[in-house]
Amino acid sequence: MAELGLGSVRAFVAVADNRHFGEAAAQLGTTQQAVSKGIAKLEATIDSVLLSRLRAGTGLSRAGEVLLPHTRALLATADHALTVLSGRLVVGLLDTGPRRHSQLRRDLLSISQRMLSLPLRNRERDGLVTRAVTPAMPPRVDYGLIEAGRAPAGRCGRRWRGPRSTGTTWPPSRARS
Repeated sequence: MAELGLGSVRAFVAVADNRHFGEAAAQLGTTQQAVSKGIAKLEATIDSVLLSRLRAGTGLSRAGEVLLPHTRALLATADHALTVLSGRLVVGLLDTGPRRHSQLRRDLLSISQRMLSLPLRNRERDGLVTRAVTPAMPPRVDYGLIEAGRAPAGRCGRRWRGPRSTGTTWPPSRARS
């Protein structure tokens, strides 16, 4: 069975949304040539023409119209999976102690800003992670895992639904008396 690359799928959806290869490339932060090659690879994989390249722009072929909702669902599922996995990685890193946002980004190597910020915000909302901003230039943002968050850090597939407030605060120097 042939491999279906998410980069090719993202390129197809971007062209379908923008109806233009150049605008799709700009949206994806890549070149028009890379978008074109990605779509050609996807078309070769499924053995169908997905786009009609016209003078006035780019349109979807019948096969493209049929495939588009499935590719959107595939990308939504992949993005969700990445968010869940990156959230587990972030909690695992914070289990060793508080870290600056920039340090977390370095530790997770190629993680995007969005893929790091989203799980941090979600874990903060759930009451597992605290966020401390120190006014400086640039602002220093530190994240820490509260005690209640330490127990479920290693559990896979379970979302922590513990109390929103445990009385534990981080960093200790800002603890309430």
